[in-house]
Amino acid sequence: MPKDLLLEIGTEELPAGFIEPALKQLIKMVFDMLTDNRIDHWGKNDAWGTPRRLTLHVAGVEEHQPDKTQTVMGPANNAPVEHQKGFAQKHGKTVEDLLTIKTEKGERLGVEVFTPGKLTKELLSQMLPQIIQSIVFPKSMRWGGGDFRFARPIHWIMALYGKDTVVFELGDIKSDHYSYGHRFLSNKRIFIPSPGDYRNLLTENHVLVDQSHRHEKIVEQLENINQQLAKTYSGAQVIKDEELLKEVTYLVEYPIAVMGEFDKEFLKLPQEVLSTTLKHHQKCFSVVDGNNSLLPLFVTISNMPDKKGYIRKGNERVIRARLSDARFFFEEDQKTSLESRLEKLKSMIFQKKLGSYYDKAKRLEELAGYIAHRLGGNQDEITYARQAGLLCKCDLVTEMVGEFPELQGIIGGHYAHNENYDIAVCNAIKQQYNFDQSNVPTALPSKAVNIADKIDSIVGYIGIGILPSGSADPYAIRRQTMAIIYMLSEETFSLKSIVEEAIVLYAGKIKRKPEEGRSDIYHLFRQRLEAYFKVVYRYYLVDAVLCAGFDDVLDTRQRLDALNALSQAADFDALMVAFRRVARIIPAGYKPERVKPALFEEEAEKLLYSQFQQIKAQLEQLLDNQDYPGALSQLLKLKPHVDRFFDDVMVMADDKTLQNNRLALLSEIKAPFSRIADFSKIVA
Repeated sequence: MPKDLLLEIGTEELPAGFIEPALKQLIKMVFDMLTDNRIDHWGKNDAWGTPRRLTLHVAGVEEHQPDKTQTVMGPANNAPVEHQKGFAQKHGKTVEDLLTIKTEKGERLGVEVFTPGKLTKELLSQMLPQIIQSIVFPKSMRWGGGDFRFARPIHWIMALYGKDTVVFELGDIKSDHYSYGHRFLSNKRIFIPSPGDYRNLLTENHVLVDQSHRHEKIVEQLENINQQLAKTYSGAQVIKDEELLKEVTYLVEYPIAVMGEFDKEFLKLPQEVLSTTLKHHQKCFSVVDGNNSLLPLFVTISNMPDKKGYIRKGNERVIRARLSDARFFFEEDQKTSLESRLEKLKSMIFQKKLGSYYDKAKRLEELAGYIAHRLGGNQDEITYARQAGLLCKCDLVTEMVGEFPELQGIIGGHYAHNENYDIAVCNAIKQQYNFDQSNVPTALPSKAVNIADKIDSIVGYIGIGILPSGSADPYAIRRQTMAIIYMLSEETFSLKSIVEEAIVLYAGKIKRKPEEGRSDIYHLFRQRLEAYFKVVYRYYLVDAVLCAGFDDVLDTRQRLDALNALSQAADFDALMVAFRRVARIIPAGYKPERVKPALFEEEAEKLLYSQFQQIKAQLEQLLDNQDYPGALSQLLKLKPHVDRFFDDVMVMADDKTLQNNRLALLSEIKAPFSRIADFSKIVA
């Protein structure tokens, strides 16, 4: 009869970021091990985690492996008797017991081996310690006298199969039937009769072991606080920060929302300073009014009720100290201008082979101005982009960023504002690190600086041989590439132009052969464009269009839109069959020759040439104007003539003169449409 499996690993407090990845590993490993051991499980796999425990629950696990009978192949049927006896004895059989089996290579001797299934409980005693020891953490530690490593010291292990304990030892810890309640509210040993009793018993002892339940409870309490706030402040609410919500869910076992306040004087600080202090340093939610301005309030998620107000007061005291520090740094930093900090950037290394941040700042000044010009900016916009490019890294040497690294860029923008730089310069400095499609800058100077910063890093890293590999991308090269694509998706702009400009500005620091670096950079952009477009368009359309070039992201998307629209037509497949033949029949490396109409022999080739000449001038004009739907409509006009050509004309004629002339005709037809896509890549 199937039974449930329950494993709980009790530890000292785990870092919040370690828990979810560990739970995913647990689920995968137990599934793989059960499958590898031929143990069926018909229920749901669940993994729950709190700071003090990692729990795995698998429902409906069969009590034993199925019996297994397999045929083991032995020597050839005519092998020496000694070999036959040896094979038979190895499997506890006699020669008379051996089977004769026909194979493609002749008759072989074999034997059927019966393996009785083992009890699941016995197998679990071997499997579970292996699973626990196989969990990988960003950092792990040893404790006691053994060599076993884990994220934090393990204090207990509970392992149940139905109502039975799965017995094993890990270091000096023995598995048993017991769990533990909340460290402060119910710190006692709890006997767990069976997996089905587990969650209820822990809830009774102030542990919400299921993270989804803790998440729901936190959200519910924040909504209750919003209702309370509405009575005092019109439109006030707690900022629902999903990233912070996820983190605090894994910081507590019994969440209780506690609201506190801080001195209104601190509201004079930039809003980002306040919210960063609350979120990153105290894991507290900020509160805003109806105008989205911060209120002198915060909400912390406690691990227990705050009946006497000690938790609220403690958080208020710490936040007051942190904000006092922030105010001091903010005031001290402004005694020195951003530009005067450029000298300090000379001692801050950007990358040891690529120079200092001062070197990068000087490159960004030029590169941002160049990009602003290429984007069509006016003289003011180009000037603002250059100013922001030069100053955007200066806040790295401020006291504020030294204490609050999350504020780099943002605080530089505030300092620039206080120094009376144009708002376009301030915003460009603030937005230099933006990555995601939802927050990439749109103003021209901001866009120019953001692109400049990222393309400078991409060209530099790849130029010295640092490339993303597999899932590893420690320098966020892929992400920076994708951000550039987002920003250029609505711009007529050449990727090649900024890559070449960035290479020039490195002035000899890049040691790889230029053609190798360029190849890797363009390959990277192609990969990211594939990922970007394949979310919307069919893969073969994307492949076909990218094969025709992708230097201009907007132009690439426009070609894709036109081809995608054409692909909705009922006769698209037939059209592609015809033009794939045009693309594929031309040999690789063929050098187009001039078409000689006098050599035409067949009416079909004369007619195709005539029809193409009639549309050629208009087709080129449509392509030059990037009217790709119009250009593709000309393709439709040619289809019947292309079909007739292939029906009536032998392209690869024995006469090389005729053959070359027919290939020249097809090459002339292919050339303009190849500016849109490589039709040989399209799947009909």
